[in-house]
Amino acid sequence: MARGKGNAENENTVSPLDFKNSILDCLSNKKLYEFVKWYCTSDQSEKSYDTIKKYLNDVEFKFAIENHLNREDVQNAIKLWIKKTKDMSMLKVYNVMLNKALEGDVKSADWLSKFGNSDFFKDDEESELHDFAKGLNIDISGSDTSE
Repeated sequence: MARGKGNAENENTVSPLDFKNSILDCLSNKKLYEFVKWYCTSDQSEKSYDTIKKYLNDVEFKFAIENHLNREDVQNAIKLWIKKTKDMSMLKVYNVMLNKALEGDVKSADWLSKFGNSDFFKDDEESELHDFAKGLNIDISGSDTSE
């Protein structure tokens, strides 16, 4: 997670710029960021869409809904938005439970123990590599079996 120079940030925070850039990286057309943001943070009404329409070349609501939502890059950006906000919310819950556990709350300590064993802290890339490697049968004994 990025840290600003000279700023002591909480390690569980993601800067808004990092968040936005990760969403932009998903999109082939950067203007669609406004659509993704609108879709993930609004009531998805035509009235709320009208406030961002100017950023999307004045594309009409019906066209945007029918076409933008069918784009793979927009779908991936929406999934990433939801995952990142879910992860940030879970970290907030984790910190609350940690503080309660440190104050002696046994139920919070039990929750932390179970949560610590969950997949939440598992690195996605590491787990994919681990799953792949599990299926391999490699002899690492060093003996030559070619004879």
